[in-house]
Amino acid sequence: MQRVYQHSKRLRFCDDPWQICHISSLFWQFPFVKPDIWKRTLGVAVLLPGLAGAVSMRYSVSYVWPSGYSSVGIFSGSPSKQVGWGYPNGTNVPHALMWSSAGGYSCVDLNPGPNMRSVAAGASHSLKALPRALQVLSDCQVGQAGPLGSPYHAYLWKNQASNGTDLHPAGFTESGASDACGLLQVGWARKASSEQHAMLWFGSAASATDLHPSGWLSSVCNRTGSIVQVGSGTNPWDGYTHPLMWRGSASSAVDLLPSFFQNAEVCGTNDTYEVGGGWGANWYDPPQALMWSGSSASCKVLHPAGYFASEALSVNGRNQVGWAQASGASMTHAVIWSGTADSMADLHQWLKPSFTSSDAQWIDSTTGAIYGDATDGQGRSWGIIWTPIYDAGNPSLP
Repeated sequence: MQRVYQHSKRLRFCDDPWQICHISSLFWQFPFVKPDIWKRTLGVAVLLPGLAGAVSMRYSVSYVWPSGYSSVGIFSGSPSKQVGWGYPNGTNVPHALMWSSAGGYSCVDLNPGPNMRSVAAGASHSLKALPRALQVLSDCQVGQAGPLGSPYHAYLWKNQASNGTDLHPAGFTESGASDACGLLQVGWARKASSEQHAMLWFGSAASATDLHPSGWLSSVCNRTGSIVQVGSGTNPWDGYTHPLMWRGSASSAVDLLPSFFQNAEVCGTNDTYEVGGGWGANWYDPPQALMWSGSSASCKVLHPAGYFASEALSVNGRNQVGWAQASGASMTHAVIWSGTADSMADLHQWLKPSFTSSDAQWIDSTTGAIYGDATDGQGRSWGIIWTPIYDAGNPSLP
């Protein structure tokens, strides 16, 4: 499948998570019953900052496909839990899913109930050590849920379908949550006028904080760190999409648009670095992966030579992950960088030959594990986990 250059990888516009990453709106329902996990260990050379040359790194690749689902994808994760979506066999209704690493990647369906649809976009993570009590309090999954045929509401789960909280803020018609870190949740909410606002929550609808910059036409928050929130907004003066960074309030918004792109968005942060993509004046122009460190002047292009398009979706400080599409190719591949364009390594080559495209959606700040999805030759999406294995003498995990 080819990439749709709509520059909105987070679940804020589309009912169908499949359409976020792929052109086709068709659904494949193959009532296959598969084991949940296949593993394969292979090697990849990745450049690490501050080191000369390439460091040999191996990945154990896990293929996640729970029984009873025709397609699945992983959007985010933590060392113990991963979240995403899946289509139950015989339906085109997405269900929010959670996998538990401790349980051998056992799957929990978070869909709130019959005649409901849902997608989980983020699992609570923390970039700083938290006391045990706060770890328990902050343990959650976020996304969006709603009755069939009705607008989505931002939604928070506590590890099971029956323990959910509707985060939908008053005064808006539709909303979605895209990430959580510690006690924070972020996402978006849309008014009846279709004006969209970036939002921040602290576990309840009543706690909603509107991050929308004054005078801007629209905004959305894609990810959050412990301190920094990132996303994009439509600038009222030029009408283009600008990358935005916040620190908990609308007035703190910082425009990160570099001088060499007309449009850009931020897709991930670790509080120190921000990553995303920039593109030209037209919405269909192919994006190029970018990285910032808190200002527009700090913007660095990660787009590799010889490639048609790329975008960085997550950063853990040492590495950045996302996708890239080679010139002349029709498929995207999951990739990893270590701070420069020429450090990019193709993660797709370590998948089974039957997979035709892939994306890396998230890299864990503690373990370096990478979460994403891949499409096989029959058009079915699988959840993918690349787990790094460091050889003796190589640097420790991030």
